[in-house]
Amino acid sequence: LAKKHNRTLLRVDYGTTKLISKMNVFLEFALSEEIRIHGGLLEVFGMGILIIGKSSIGKSETALELIHRGHRLIADDMVKFYRDTQGDVVGKSAELPFFMEIRGLGIIDIKTLYGLSAVRLSKSLDMIIELQVVDNSDYMSAPSTHLYEDVLGKPIKKRILEISSGRNAAAMVEVMVMDHISGLLGQK
Repeated sequence: LAKKHNRTLLRVDYGTTKLISKMNVFLEFALSEEIRIHGGLLEVFGMGILIIGKSSIGKSETALELIHRGHRLIADDMVKFYRDTQGDVVGKSAELPFFMEIRGLGIIDIKTLYGLSAVRLSKSLDMIIELQVVDNSDYMSAPSTHLYEDVLGKPIKKRILEISSGRNAAAMVEVMVMDHISGLLGQK
């Protein structure tokens, strides 16, 4: 009858309620809008941090140093974002997960080098940090604390990190994330 009337027939070994629940989750994900952003997504102190910036500015090197410090890689180079059922913006690798391309080293497998505790398949996006080359004429500029960027209809906190030779970008990212967390906890 299903073939005759061109209908889909589902058969499962569990009840209808469980089937509907699983189908809702699947359809919500499968039909949700998605975007791809050039950058690296990491979990830093439990927060989903997207590091963006111009080509060759040091995004992957900063991410590698953060992984070396014990933080986790979600995606390098191209991150795919979608909205989950709770409305959070979630990112995951748009291509091969757990791999990074580092100039001078080539492609490295973070899971093999650092273990499973250094990687994660997906993470909700909490903050964007954009790496920019420092303008020496305006070295003492005020920090960018009130910027937001719209990602799939949700405003995401954004900070600008001015980098230059000799500055430890990974340490600066950690401090920005700790500052963001303290603000969320009402300590600012």
